[in-house]
Amino acid sequence: MLEFNHVAIALGKQVLSRDLCMQLSPGQLHVIIGPNGTGKTSLLRALFGELPLQKGTIRFNGRTLADLGANRWRQQFGYMPQNNQLELELSVLEVVVLGRLQSLKLRLSDDDLRAAMTALQSLGMAHLADRPMSTLSGGQRQMVLFAQVLLREPQIMLLDEPVSALDLQHQMQLMEHLHHQTRQRNWISLVVLHDLNLAAQFAD
Repeated sequence: MLEFNHVAIALGKQVLSRDLCMQLSPGQLHVIIGPNGTGKTSLLRALFGELPLQKGTIRFNGRTLADLGANRWRQQFGYMPQNNQLELELSVLEVVVLGRLQSLKLRLSDDDLRAAMTALQSLGMAHLADRPMSTLSGGQRQMVLFAQVLLREPQIMLLDEPVSALDLQHQMQLMEHLHHQTRQRNWISLVVLHDLNLAAQFAD
């Protein structure tokens, strides 16, 4: 269970949340909707530990960020921010494998490579494995970064506008995959969307 207890969030003098209380359950896909500038992204950043809380606590399975420390807290998350800029000249497969950065060794294991290919195959992107990321369209990059997040095997998924650069077919593919995996793996998934139709179709 992920619990927000009387959480207040602010950016400078702008208060985004004063007394937020909610509980998010495993196996469910939760969607945040709302106009631009109302704090949707800031809420995800606060949950990930990037933005300090003004007051209140966020608990996951009874533990807080203060209990675990930033590194251990963030290891529980698969986080896909809104702006994903990769300047390094990496192949698609290399970018996906970075999802296991915490456990990677000097030499990639066959298990790591198999898991990365499986994640790409599940999204219909395996044919791009050897392509440099710099040659991909914005939508293709978005799907590759989603595959990277899947490879982290998180307990909590945080996705900030993951379908913003995707065509309709890939929007549905990403959301259906997230919906299925959330139930199968018992994730807590929290997604920012602007499309009310997608929200109505997929949100618990």
